[in-house]
Amino acid sequence: MGLILERLKDPLQGSTQVSKFPDLFELPPELSLNILKHLNATDLCLAACVWQTLANDEILWLGSNWTYASIYSRAHREGISFRRIYLALDEGTLTFNANYAQGLHYFIEHNLIDDNALEISKFIHNTRKLKTTEKRKLLQNRRDILERLIELQSYENQFLPNALRNFFAKLDAPEERNEYLSILIENFSKRFYECNKELGLTAASPHVKNKMSKREFIRNTRRAVNGLNDELAGHLYDNIYLVGHVAQSTIKNHKMKLECKVRVIDRKNVSNGFSAKTKSSRGVIGLSKSDEWVFIIRLYKDNVVKRYKIRDNVQTVLNRCVNDGLCTIQFKDPPHDIQLSEANVESLKTFLSGIRVTSNGLDLPSTVKSTTVDQVVKIQRPTTQMEISNAKEFPQLKGFPSTLEKLIINNSSLRTPVDHRIFTLKHLHYLDLSHNTITELPERIHFDHLHTFICTNNQLNCFHEMICPKLRYLDLSHNFLDKIYLTILKLTSLEKLNLSNNQISYIPKQLQRCLSNLQTLNISHNQIRSIPNSFSSRNRKLHTLNYSGNPLMKDKCVLYKNFNITLVELALRTIIKNRIPYDMNCLPKSLCEVLVNYELCTHCALPCLTRYGEIVVPKQLSMNGITVHTDMNQTFAVPLQERYCSNRCLLYGLKRAGMSVR
Repeated sequence: MGLILERLKDPLQGSTQVSKFPDLFELPPELSLNILKHLNATDLCLAACVWQTLANDEILWLGSNWTYASIYSRAHREGISFRRIYLALDEGTLTFNANYAQGLHYFIEHNLIDDNALEISKFIHNTRKLKTTEKRKLLQNRRDILERLIELQSYENQFLPNALRNFFAKLDAPEERNEYLSILIENFSKRFYECNKELGLTAASPHVKNKMSKREFIRNTRRAVNGLNDELAGHLYDNIYLVGHVAQSTIKNHKMKLECKVRVIDRKNVSNGFSAKTKSSRGVIGLSKSDEWVFIIRLYKDNVVKRYKIRDNVQTVLNRCVNDGLCTIQFKDPPHDIQLSEANVESLKTFLSGIRVTSNGLDLPSTVKSTTVDQVVKIQRPTTQMEISNAKEFPQLKGFPSTLEKLIINNSSLRTPVDHRIFTLKHLHYLDLSHNTITELPERIHFDHLHTFICTNNQLNCFHEMICPKLRYLDLSHNFLDKIYLTILKLTSLEKLNLSNNQISYIPKQLQRCLSNLQTLNISHNQIRSIPNSFSSRNRKLHTLNYSGNPLMKDKCVLYKNFNITLVELALRTIIKNRIPYDMNCLPKSLCEVLVNYELCTHCALPCLTRYGEIVVPKQLSMNGITVHTDMNQTFAVPLQERYCSNRCLLYGLKRAGMSVR
């Protein structure tokens, strides 16, 4: 081989670059044949025209893609060349991959395979080029071939989940549950038992370890299989969880590495009276193995790597909130609590499963790779902030880093529909889409960690539902909103709401009740005439109200008066008084909305439903601890709407306001 490489070198430059493809006649025959074997049928025929001597060698045409065929056993006796067999098998395979029935007929008609289930199953078992979907169609229609094919598999001394993975690597699983899948599982079970008759369910296993949770899996499996050992069922769960689904045709290597926020608390200092003032910092954690498995932590703010021994050193794992990406790992020595947050839920579950396994002194499956300290140190801090100030900077092709926490896109000509990639950034805390031309946002935007959303100076004319449980600041000023949408009232965690410079004409009565955490409200420069009476309540958190630039009513007046009691009114009052349960199956939607959004009488606190009286009375909100921002030429008295449930209560309100009683 050394002489060959020397021959391929450029004699002048001394480089190892090949100037042209070498002549295969100059190479050893074994090497030349090995090179030609990697060609497909078409290229191999073309190569045979150039290197005829090599092409006449029968060994070349014993293709590795078809290691078994019935015709091989009688080829010498009948004087059939392997080149002819190779080309016929290639033609038959192409036909089979287009239509399994025609392909099987071709193999049998040209005497390549004997027409019996055993020979066909051997051919399928030893052939790599058959299309999996067509092979599955054949096995679904020929159960005799399926049974013989499963008999050719060997699962001796294989753990059950690994045997299933090997099984489905050979026999493609159907896309949905059906009779064929049941037959596959039944035949596999028989074959697995035949290969492992000496193994019982209660036998001690060296691999035994402590979604559907693990406890639920063990309980449900125990009900299905009498006498099942709980530890063996637990090992089945851990193996599937760590290595992956048994129906995957290929099993990828998993690295025990996870990026999340990490907080380290020293329990010794806390017990001595010192407070744990450390904050969570983004970093990476992993499981590393040299002599034994260790837990490693590296925060992005420094390059220091902390190591914790795992075996017999894990005190407990607090994983009740694991579905929220949260957990705490308590170590014995040193007495540290490792608090993890904002982690990928599935990756975190897999990681914790690995800790449970290694803490008992057991090893992880071979498909799970250790994370080295060098790999952790080399990981660069992810991009968490991005600011785009014009359309040229917008990442049309590259997209956005998935680790972004703060994204600002201003003056970039964003329009509806807004780039959907923005709303797939699950780690966003701060999103600013100001100074664009957006008319409508996507429906059901979902951000788990978003606390600030700014969309000012756009052309919004509606506001769809947002699922943001942590949103505290919402700014929709300088748009074309004509009302405060109920979808805004569903953002119950809001503390600051800015709706200034829109076209809003009224404030919903239930705003204060729905947004119970609201502290600052800016509704300046709209078309609002009066304020709901709920703003005068003393038990609200609202402390700042800006209503400047609105055409507020200046005089006291009666807005509405209708006390003609109807049967509907009496029925609704009875439902509220007796707390009778109801839903849209027994009441119209309009009445259900009345029962949800009704106000209480200002005088007697009874419900005001469909018949009530309403007056506007200027009041000083500063008496309730609310700071009011208004125009220079306006008074600080806010026109509040007061509702009364009866004519008697209305007369009381008119007298108290100093209005004439008619």
